[in-house]
Amino acid sequence: VIAKYTKLHAFILRHIYVENVMNRLWLVLSRDDWKNLQSTQNEILRYHLFRHKLQSVTAALSQYIRNKLGIAWEKFFAILCGKEGYQKMGLRGLHDLYSFQHDDLDWLLLAFFQFPRTTSSRVRSYLDEYYSIVFSIAGELLSSRTNLTNQYKKEIHRNGSICIDDQGILHYEERLAAFMDGFKCCLRAASSDGTSTNEHFRDLLQLMFFSEVG
Repeated sequence: VIAKYTKLHAFILRHIYVENVMNRLWLVLSRDDWKNLQSTQNEILRYHLFRHKLQSVTAALSQYIRNKLGIAWEKFFAILCGKEGYQKMGLRGLHDLYSFQHDDLDWLLLAFFQFPRTTSSRVRSYLDEYYSIVFSIAGELLSSRTNLTNQYKKEIHRNGSICIDDQGILHYEERLAAFMDGFKCCLRAASSDGTSTNEHFRDLLQLMFFSEVG
């Protein structure tokens, strides 16, 4: 059970870290000292638009995680309190509590694509790619004071200026577009594959690509 908690916490904490990075990106791009930047207003707008696209994905993932955690908690609380439709289970200690949550942990690990299944592993690889995009551009836009991990720290600022040229932004835009297209196809295929996890794939598909759900 502890191993499952560890895996679950690692997934959630990584996403919380990404939310924090996105907030820092917004602060950097919303500074008033544009007179110190070498970028043109069009380039600044391009940065903002790209950050907005990233934020849309992050927000959808955040909502998905909150929804699944909420469902699991409501079920756990209903059983714990013996609410109508649920049989109350007595708890004699911490070990009983861990055992009691075993099924809920499995459900959450399925919901967060943490089981070693082929389809779940494909979803994880896409999520890894998205987080890599966020961390990579953050490493270039944020100074060393942002407390990014050493893996992503890059000292490429000049006098506090944003130092990504047009080709750099284009590279990230192309990576994000490829991610969005591939992830949508992956989720659409997974949501109809007849497995027990297809409800989770459908839910994430609807949150991220609501206009594409048919």
